[in-house]
Amino acid sequence: MLRGAVDYIPVPEPSRRHHPLHQPWRILLVPPDPNQEIVGLEIFDDVVLGRAMTPSEGSADFDLSLYNAVELGVSRRHALLRPTDSQLFVIDLDSTNGTLVNAVSQERGMARALRHNDTLSLGALHLTVKIVRRAGSDGR
Repeated sequence: MLRGAVDYIPVPEPSRRHHPLHQPWRILLVPPDPNQEIVGLEIFDDVVLGRAMTPSEGSADFDLSLYNAVELGVSRRHALLRPTDSQLFVIDLDSTNGTLVNAVSQERGMARALRHNDTLSLGALHLTVKIVRRAGSDGR
């Protein structure tokens, strides 16, 4: 299923990190379409997922436009990934089309821990979250 080596994108950019983890989380975002790119993220601090990334304050830290985010109803600031040493949480940021984990709707502003192979849905964009490394460990 996973094709070749994946380069991990460090997020957020260093100037936007407030309380960075000593050891970042590493995750893969795997789309259902095998022809679409698998993205690796190295998560050092809170990461806003959304679309139309611009350098302005309040923009998304990771732009999901490569997955047709606009057409699939992803908000500009859709959801937040919040890492701790032991858990990686997702929080809906009052998005227009909602956030689901394994087809269960997330209340706006409420944190939900993500697990390996969870399906994260932002609007109609569905991605499988593969946890490659937890913060402070060498494996899942």
